Amino acid sequence: MERSFKTSLGHCELCSAADVIPFCVVIAAVLVACLVFVRYFSKMALSKQSLTILTVTVTLGQLLSALQALGAIRQLSVKWTEPAKSLMDMLAVLNFDFDVLHMSCVAGADRPVLQFLAQLLAYPFISVSVMLLCFLSRAAGHRIKLDSLLNLNGMLLLAFNLTLTLAVLMPLQCIGNPNGTASVGANP
Repeated sequence: MERSFKTSLGHCELCSAADVIPFCVVIAAVLVACLVFVRYFSKMALSKQSLTILTVTVTLGQLLSALQALGAIRQLSVKWTEPAKSLMDMLAVLNFDFDVLHMSCVAGADRPVLQFLAQLLAYPFISVSVMLLCFLSRAAGHRIKLDSLLNLNGMLLLAFNLTLTLAVLMPLQCIGNPNGTASVGANP
């Protein structure tokens, strides 16, 4: 059986070699972002931060929360038109919806269990990546305190709170079928 992925219109298309590129680009971007976070947050003394830096940090956190909420709105049964549809598809990655990245081309199968597992393991992957980068920085001679590592991990967990909640609760949402049975709304 040939590998295929679901398009935004719900049709199946065969995978090509180029369909793996978006997934690899996102993984590379996550690792680079983790490196930037580790380098930036390991150097800052939390008790000596200026009000400007704290304001920018809080504003970026609110922006991330707003984008995740917009991605959650994408899950509603609404037929979005362009350009809102393209915007919603781009924001799907923030909600750990890896169908946009053609994950079935990477995994070799389009199984809901694999998608759910990938959603649940996305935050631990990010957290372990941050920890490994901290330990590698420490081995390279940079001074990183355990408090900074824990603060960064807590900030990431707080930032992805809505995404993780949606990932866990979406499979519990059922829709009724005409024959009286019900099926999972995320994968009917």
